[in-house]
Amino acid sequence: MERIDKILVCLDLSDYSEATLEGAVTIAGNTDAQIHIINVLNRRDVSAATMIPPYYTGTIDVPKFVKETTEQREKKIQKIIADNFSDFQPPMIMHMTMGTPFEEILHIAEEEKVDIIVMGNKGRSNLARTLFGSQAEKVFRHSHIPVFSIRNKPHKR
Repeated sequence: MERIDKILVCLDLSDYSEATLEGAVTIAGNTDAQIHIINVLNRRDVSAATMIPPYYTGTIDVPKFVKETTEQREKKIQKIIADNFSDFQPPMIMHMTMGTPFEEILHIAEEEKVDIIVMGNKGRSNLARTLFGSQAEKVFRHSHIPVFSIRNKPHKR
């Protein structure tokens, strides 16, 4: 790897998101790299939202659900930035997408020609890893771009 000019940081709004962004900011501060943030609305979650429970008589407006969820996530990410990294320049670029997380991450990484992907080693759900394999693990396995893993502060056992 030569020079780091663009960093893609993956934020899923789990407890690891702030530490993950901090890691990307640290790398960028040492290299003057531009930070791209990606948040993926998992297509599986959208499908689950369309399954109407038997006691619910209304219908789910999927485009409205996607739009509102995406806007809420974008606001949460902007709050993390404002609360912790407001002095970072230039502004961070956000990519809000929907699909299979690891596929979307790899697609944006390639499309934006990033030099490194920064992501937490754990996400929103440990159950998902048991059933489907972790998205981080899939990115590590399939990425042609170096992936930097951020570990959260150690927990006392």
